[in-house]
Amino acid sequence: MIETTTISSKGQVTIPLSFRKKLNLKEGSKVAFVDGEDGRVYVLNASSAVLMEVMDSFPNLASATGIHNEKEADEIVYQIRNGK
Repeated sequence: MIETTTISSKGQVTIPLSFRKKLNLKEGSKVAFVDGEDGRVYVLNASSAVLMEVMDSFPNLASATGIHNEKEADEIVYQIRNGK
């Protein structure tokens, strides 16, 4: 499925409803952008469970970012959610 959206002057986009539902995103949810090893950029729900699943799928990225377990993934999620 492909849907398009427009970037605002502030760099903001609206995530289409179908993708918000698919990612289980609600108001206040955080998203993570992942630079995939295949050259694609992935948009994900930033929950630690999802982040760990992605790290399992991209082991080289996990090593490069220092994520080796759920505690380290939780720390990344904490940093994303707190703008650090």
